[in-house]
Amino acid sequence: MRNVILATLVDSDEIGRLYSKDRHLLFEGIRQSLEAQLVGLSHKDLLTLNRVRNGEVQEALQPKANAKYAKALLAFITNKEMDALSFDSLLTPLITKAVEDEFIAFYADAGRVGEVLFSMEKRLSEIQDDLNLQEGLYNNLDMQKVMEKRGGSGQAGGAVKSAMDQFTAESFALAMKQVLSLLKKASYKAVIANIGKAVFSSGIVSFIKPIVLAVLAKVGIAAIAKATVAKALSVIIGVGAVTVSIPAAYVLLPVILAFLSYEAYTLPKKLGTRLPKEITAKLEADFEAINKAVAAELAESLLQELDKWIVD
Repeated sequence: MRNVILATLVDSDEIGRLYSKDRHLLFEGIRQSLEAQLVGLSHKDLLTLNRVRNGEVQEALQPKANAKYAKALLAFITNKEMDALSFDSLLTPLITKAVEDEFIAFYADAGRVGEVLFSMEKRLSEIQDDLNLQEGLYNNLDMQKVMEKRGGSGQAGGAVKSAMDQFTAESFALAMKQVLSLLKKASYKAVIANIGKAVFSSGIVSFIKPIVLAVLAKVGIAAIAKATVAKALSVIIGVGAVTVSIPAAYVLLPVILAFLSYEAYTLPKKLGTRLPKEITAKLEADFEAINKAVAAELAESLLQELDKWIVD
């Protein structure tokens, strides 16, 4: 069963606010995770490029001062194909997974999920506190009096008032009767406790993970990682200012040779400092949209759990 009352009890905007207040912890976790992984890699790993066809890795090219690697590096940096193949960094899947893991841990945090459940409990408690009054009014379909009694009474009151603006009195009354019927059979604490049990028993991560991964897939974390790595390598190696076509990439050989001979050892530290900052800056800019989408999907999942308690 789906109705407006259930939706007002699981407010995705409120869920989004509960997570948004801790956003700095998410980005600090991403930064630390990326930095730790990047500085632990060798310059060869950081410079390895994968030849890719239809998403499948055909060959891994380790850094060498030869024409083949120079062409691959230029194709990767300019995001162009060569011989019907595209090129990607070994770092792209590493960064993608690190970001996904941090987002999953953030949204699956037991404390934050507990806050979400508590907000649902609070909404149910406001209804149960004046159960007797409301029951009489709803049975009589006297919605104007209900609004007078409930107007401005906390978040749930505001949500119910907003919902009433969109639905007829009879539909609203019918839906509220179902909630009242539920609350006469089980306290709001028991309802939320059982919803929490359903969420936690299957494992919070199992409950949250598919939601987060689906949202991040739409954002394109891998594309963000790839573009950021390409830009960083072009600047650090010094090929960013060189304008040549891929067939003429051999002109980059002196630059690549010089870098591999004298500066390659500095790459882990340079990328370990640069990439985490740039990746987190991009994700911070996109956070509102990501958080709103995750909150909406999480609200839908919790709504389905609450819906199991309502009997038509």
